[in-house]
Amino acid sequence: MAKADPTGIVDLEPGCLPVPAVSGLDRPGTLLDTVLDAVPDCVAIKDCNGVYLEINQAMAAAMGRTKAAVIGKRDTEIYPTEDARLLADYDARVIANGGVERFLVRLSTPGGQMRDFETIKAPWRDAAGGVVGVIAVARDVTDLRAAETKLRQAQRIGRIGHFEQDLTTGEMTWSDSLFEIWGRSPAAFQPTLHNVLATVHADDRERVAEAVRVSAPVVEYRIRKPDGAVRHLITEGSVQNDADGRPALFFGVTQDVTARRELESRIAHVSKLSLLGELAAGLAHEISQPLYVIRLMAEGGLDHLDQGDSDIDRVRRQFSAIIEQADRINTIISYVRRFGRRDTETSTPFDPVASIRSAIMMTNHQIERAGICLRTLLPDSGSTVMGHPGRFEQVIINLLTNAIDAIVGSEGRSIFGSMGTISVGLDEDKAAGTVTVRLEDDGPGIPAHVRERMFDPFFTTKAAGKGTGLGLSICLGIVAEMGGRLEVAAVERGACIDIVLPVVPAATEPASASPPPLQQQPAVAARGQARGRGRHVLVVDDDETCCRMIAGFLRRRGFRITTARNGAQAMARFLDDGADAVITDITMTGGDGNQLIRALRSRTAQIPIIVVTGRDPDNEPDAVYVREATDIQRKPARLPALLARLTQHLGSGEAEDEDGAE
Repeated sequence: MAKADPTGIVDLEPGCLPVPAVSGLDRPGTLLDTVLDAVPDCVAIKDCNGVYLEINQAMAAAMGRTKAAVIGKRDTEIYPTEDARLLADYDARVIANGGVERFLVRLSTPGGQMRDFETIKAPWRDAAGGVVGVIAVARDVTDLRAAETKLRQAQRIGRIGHFEQDLTTGEMTWSDSLFEIWGRSPAAFQPTLHNVLATVHADDRERVAEAVRVSAPVVEYRIRKPDGAVRHLITEGSVQNDADGRPALFFGVTQDVTARRELESRIAHVSKLSLLGELAAGLAHEISQPLYVIRLMAEGGLDHLDQGDSDIDRVRRQFSAIIEQADRINTIISYVRRFGRRDTETSTPFDPVASIRSAIMMTNHQIERAGICLRTLLPDSGSTVMGHPGRFEQVIINLLTNAIDAIVGSEGRSIFGSMGTISVGLDEDKAAGTVTVRLEDDGPGIPAHVRERMFDPFFTTKAAGKGTGLGLSICLGIVAEMGGRLEVAAVERGACIDIVLPVVPAATEPASASPPPLQQQPAVAARGQARGRGRHVLVVDDDETCCRMIAGFLRRRGFRITTARNGAQAMARFLDDGADAVITDITMTGGDGNQLIRALRSRTAQIPIIVVTGRDPDNEPDAVYVREATDIQRKPARLPALLARLTQHLGSGEAEDEDGAE
């Protein structure tokens, strides 16, 4: 049984809401008034007929009326018809269901504005448990929703999303913009750790899983969207503890930085091409020197023949020297071609020592021309690191050229009046799992004011037109991308830069920093080569000398040869006489190799097609010759290597006897 006290509050049975005594509802200044008016949210009590029995001051203000003007009235007497009908429907639902209901209600105010109210309504019960009315608590969330809308717009523009993860249950909650970044629908994608990791790029998955395990504050990675597109993301977050100091919640923000990374990649590529331009004179020297040796050897050999010299061994040695110098030129050209290529997205394991030696080869002429002594303290090979070999070589070349410029100075000679020194070394710290590459010079050093800004984009101390100011900034980004750091070490004289990189497990096979020289490619010795056995080979090249030399080499080994100068001529001869195999160049006038390969493949899928080209297949993976050719040999291909590939594709393993060899 309920009892009324002088305050106007009815004392109900346990579990019932307090019910204002009807006789006290119209008395201002009661304890109920004081309590309700202290509540910042809007509070109202209605009977089952929708009559307001009590409201607090916040509700009166939201209605734009006094409390006395509301109590005793219905919504139809306060709100426009549609608003009143909506509120009455919500009240009826609560009374009918007898449970708590949540609503988001948009109502018009006396000033004509529309305001959003997050509302909770509960049944008001008497002591017997019967529903006698409705108690409503509402909060004006108009400004909050407007701020949330602006936040969503800002996140969408900035490609930013946020999430929360309960560290106890593992449950994740994502913002709408985060679903958009992932290219997923909230209805179709459940953001569990398993599902999220499944979308992460395979090369980054293990690293991201470890970052999640230790709640790392920041991690950069790639994901693959449902349409196959790869996006670069950065997630930053922090752990929030519960009242007992235990980790309870991880709050994170994820940003799509794909556009930024693509721009950085383009800038880095332009910087590489700029470096090649700066090194052009040195590269020209590195190529002209072996060319000079080739010319001397060839002219000397001809002179011996003209003089009637019958020393075959001498001539053989001269021709072997020519081949060796051609290999040297090919190594340089192959390196330049690879260095100037746009890097792929995927990092690979590689040996940093091999990359350092390649970078030294590229800058060696500059170093020698400046009269600088280069000291290398490098092991034969180093521990494997992860990254892009070409980008790492770009870092080393940048640092070497900076050291050269620092020593030489503006007058083109040593600042100290004598030959300067550059040292390049590599040390491994097995306990820390890192390797440190150190580049040191005895130039004028780095002033304190320069050291503070030397890694800033577009900052340079070089003369106008000498540098862009992007070199060290790009180097810093490349090293950071490899999980390492670029540091300026303290030395008594000159400058010292340390590159500290994490080592990857030794079981990972490192990528070669530069292509192997041609003499390391598969080849068959001049003696004991496989017979052609009369099989028909179509040789296609618009360079008459190349075509004649390849054809003659194969004829002497028992092949039947037909030659053609372009793709159209080659196809006509193939239709007329067929062929067991085709050796073709790609870039030719009058029908190029791609057109020839396409025409051949339309008639037969089995014929071996060997492409000999100076083009880089890595730069055009969708080209016909890359997709359809049986084999690709890079110019200048060695004839024994070409023969080995031809006989392999034709299925011949028989060898000639000594008499059949040249």
